[in-house]
Amino acid sequence: VFKPNHCLLSAMPIIDEKGSYVRPESRFRARVEASATAVHPAESGRYRLYVSRACPWAHRTLIVRALKGLEDCIAVTITGWKLENFGNTSGDYSSYRGWDFDPNIAVEPHGFSFLDELYEHADPGYRASWGDQCPKFTVPVLFDEKLQKIVSNESSEIVTMLNTEFNQFARNADLDLQPKELEAQIEEVNAWVYPGINNGVYRCGFAMEQPAYDAAVKEHWAALEKAETLLASQPWLCGDRMTMADVRLFPTLIRYDPVYVGHFKTARLISDMPALMSFMQRFLGHAGVPDTCSIHDVVRHYYWSHRFINPKGIVPRGPRAPPGISQFVQNEWGLSLPVVVADSKPQEGAFQRRASRFNSFVEAGGADFVPEAGRYRLYVSRACPWAHRTLIVRALKGLEKAIPVTLLSWRLPNLPSVQSPEAFAAYRGWEFDDTIDTNPHNFKFLDELYELADPGYRASFGADRPTFTVPVLFDEKTQKIVNNESASIVAMLNSAFNDVAEHPDVDLYPEELRSEIDEVSTLMYDGINNGVYRCGFATTQEAYDSALGEHWAAVEKIESRLEGREFLVGDKLTFADIRLLPTMIRYDTVYVYHFKTAVKRLVDLPNMLRHTRKLLQMPGVVETVCISDIVMHYYEAQRSVNGTGIVPRGMRRSPGLGDLVENEWGINPSLGGMSAL
Repeated sequence: VFKPNHCLLSAMPIIDEKGSYVRPESRFRARVEASATAVHPAESGRYRLYVSRACPWAHRTLIVRALKGLEDCIAVTITGWKLENFGNTSGDYSSYRGWDFDPNIAVEPHGFSFLDELYEHADPGYRASWGDQCPKFTVPVLFDEKLQKIVSNESSEIVTMLNTEFNQFARNADLDLQPKELEAQIEEVNAWVYPGINNGVYRCGFAMEQPAYDAAVKEHWAALEKAETLLASQPWLCGDRMTMADVRLFPTLIRYDPVYVGHFKTARLISDMPALMSFMQRFLGHAGVPDTCSIHDVVRHYYWSHRFINPKGIVPRGPRAPPGISQFVQNEWGLSLPVVVADSKPQEGAFQRRASRFNSFVEAGGADFVPEAGRYRLYVSRACPWAHRTLIVRALKGLEKAIPVTLLSWRLPNLPSVQSPEAFAAYRGWEFDDTIDTNPHNFKFLDELYELADPGYRASFGADRPTFTVPVLFDEKTQKIVNNESASIVAMLNSAFNDVAEHPDVDLYPEELRSEIDEVSTLMYDGINNGVYRCGFATTQEAYDSALGEHWAAVEKIESRLEGREFLVGDKLTFADIRLLPTMIRYDTVYVYHFKTAVKRLVDLPNMLRHTRKLLQMPGVVETVCISDIVMHYYEAQRSVNGTGIVPRGMRRSPGLGDLVENEWGINPSLGGMSAL
């Protein structure tokens, strides 16, 4: 079993030598039969189903129980949504005990606290039998209360028993989800739905190496496309009637947009696929099915339990009304709009942005730094939103010849995910890449530029983490950093270099609008520009919840402000618009899922989408955008948020902006587009 050094885990999914997820076999494979002489004969009241509403494999058993009308025949105990110590780093398997029993949800008849107790009760020595491997304590479990034994913990076999062996007790005995005449077709469909979709999402999410993820997402998207095409021509996977094939597909789809698209990086939405969305709506229209769904359990389970993917365990709120299916189910964990924000207080675990250290200005008649063409160099990464705004202003002012640029890589190696002297010493800032752009000093990392400009800079931080940020406005004459604060740099680019600018008449901060620009910019900085970081870098659920509320309050204000107007302030382009654009460019590809802003996408905000599109079509602006650098940077660098470092592929042409900017790291939602991976 391969366990990468960056993620050495116990109670961990099984990973092969290529970094691919391998699902272990179930151990209990007995059967209930409609025969009085069977070891486990079908009897009303004898069997109990143990499930978690969070688990898709358990969900299918709840669905068949409801469709067949077996609620009075087969009791259910619903576990909690927590799977504690799954993927912990202690190296001690004894800390992993499976699903918890929550007395606020259901009382476990034996008084057990965790599922491992049920397994050990039914099969003494079960944990020890796994030796040095992590034991498996999964749901569903079909438990024989008379013999106090586990009949089966394999969902595909439990649903077939519920379909056929309890008909004498079923309210809907005539319902046959696996009719003889369709058995071959059902198995044929399952042969690609299971590996490509049901287990396919896990192969994407649990991949520990980028090639393993790439292979999994390619196969997964191919299977999704196949299902979408099939269901566009018929209501069910096997024709005109619902079968077990549909029962197997549905639990994956209901979890898809709330969890898999972001958490497992499957990177496209079922709500954007009309045939699959219509299928979900038809399925949810069956009596009893909505009652088996608990989206808030689903969301909390995955994000809280899978700490090797989501290290802080922050659970995104998402929309309370899931798009397309809110008439059937709600996400009680979700956020309702409009947001009412309580008085803001500092929260434990809240992200605090550090002030910049270099604050000099280029100005005519200045003592140290005067405007001259060719004297200053701008160091940026196209991945960074703060650096991006400087590139935009440079393009709009026509300063490309006067102020050369060095583009750094998207890589930010060893960005500390833990607070320790060793982690701080290993951190060197953004990486230079000679294949991308000019590197005048032949530096490897940005810390070298900072140290050149200010000897002893790293040491000046003492025991704190040093900062090596972009943008940097560097004076090549004095070999000093003028400024590394983006707001100050764009102000200089706007006014200090007019004598050497190709578009000196462009004024992004006109005197008569400054007060209003500042007011709007403050709202956006606190709630949107820095607000997304406060959501993504929060280390407690309370800090995240507070940041998310303030973020969406600000987004709603800006969306409302743009109703019927082209620009945020007055009737012309200003700094307010420039400050909004880099955040919105990154919103759907990164912030919605990686930073868990989660409630809506840019494409769902018509006024902000229109504004973003308008700015992108201004001369020189689209050339400053590199979506692939953006995606690769955030997901690869920020291991405190994305534990595996896997970078989601996403769509090459995203909804809303795909005709203007492409994600070269992405893939097309078609078999041809995916074949390149």
